[in-house]
Amino acid sequence: MKYRDCMIVWTPIDSHVYKATAGRIEVGPHPPRNDDFGKNYAYSGGSCFLDRKRYPLWQQVALMLTDFHQIVVRNPQVVHTAFLAIDEYRAVIAPDIDGAEPEIADADCAQLADCW
Repeated sequence: MKYRDCMIVWTPIDSHVYKATAGRIEVGPHPPRNDDFGKNYAYSGGSCFLDRKRYPLWQQVALMLTDFHQIVVRNPQVVHTAFLAIDEYRAVIAPDIDGAEPEIADADCAQLADCW
């Protein structure tokens, strides 16, 4: 799934308001396939900010990594596992990290991987 087509929802691990989803993150399609996706999470990101769908690829990758950073400081391993659902993430992470796919066939992602 492309970043421009995904919704990222998460709740910090120490949340006292969203206890049921504390420490959890999910990456799913946007628009969601059902109205309940993301409903019980504290935060959302990705393409639920609709203007991100129109941004050039380099800017989408920068925003994806910004989303990643905001979540990783709260939930380190959980965010990596969830972000593996995003093509651009697998293309740009270091090739020795579990789940990396620098050889992704998508031409845009391949160009990004060559930059690293």
